[in-house]
Amino acid sequence: MKRLAALFLLLCGIASAQASALPAAGGPSFDVVSIKMTAAASQHDGGAWGTRCSSGRWSAKNVNVSSVIVTAYGVLNSQVVGIPDWDSKIDHRFYITASCPPGTTAAQFRPMLQAMLVDRFHFTAHWETRDMNVRIIAVAKTGAQLKPASGACVVPTPGPELPHGQHRCGQFYTEYLGAGVADPVVAGGPETVHYQAWSATIADFVAYFGRMGRINQPPMVDETGLTGKYDFDFQYEVVMNLKDDAGNPVDQSYKFREALEKQLGLIDNETKLQKRPMPVLVVDHVEMPTPN
Repeated sequence: MKRLAALFLLLCGIASAQASALPAAGGPSFDVVSIKMTAAASQHDGGAWGTRCSSGRWSAKNVNVSSVIVTAYGVLNSQVVGIPDWDSKIDHRFYITASCPPGTTAAQFRPMLQAMLVDRFHFTAHWETRDMNVRIIAVAKTGAQLKPASGACVVPTPGPELPHGQHRCGQFYTEYLGAGVADPVVAGGPETVHYQAWSATIADFVAYFGRMGRINQPPMVDETGLTGKYDFDFQYEVVMNLKDDAGNPVDQSYKFREALEKQLGLIDNETKLQKRPMPVLVVDHVEMPTPN
């Protein structure tokens, strides 16, 4: 009897650890979806895709299916396993356009992408929890130096971009300020990177900065213990297109970490990764999309 009980508990644990990642039947979906292979002449162009419906549509240019998957499930590439080899080939890129139902909200967008993956790519997947390297955001020994939320922002709602000078609460904004050159990116001159947010949480911070960086970067985890809303304002200077004597790009990410600690009292342990249990999306099946 004890063996049967143990087996039952084991099976229950496996079932809970491998929860389905498929969207609910009858959930939100795009009205019309068009998926075409990227033309040969454009296959080496950069990819571009949105993270919400804009003006009643969503589009993705020169995108592979893994990029759609991470957008649909809000994870990083490092949290997805089981992507087929053909996804990395340059001739397996897509141009996707989709019309969104009127009034589509931010909460509906990801389930709509998931439904598209199931319908057009015959996608199936499940969730597992696995130990993996993560970046930890923590409070510095000197204490957090965050400004209480001023409320000088607009609560996010579906619709067009706000007029100049207004900002959505909880959203981070990036501004690039060149130091006396017309185009610091092209000229290779110094440039100040300025970040601001109003009435934002540490979770908003992680959602924004946790997705920045190299493709297979580890996830970012909040261990600050801070639960309030704050106004963020910090900046640092980089030299665009800086290369060493061998012509290799120089890593200037340490300047971001320095700015966090000195200006906000937060630490990013990107150079000292730690193991944490994290959700991992395991792709069971995905194939080339069905024709329009």
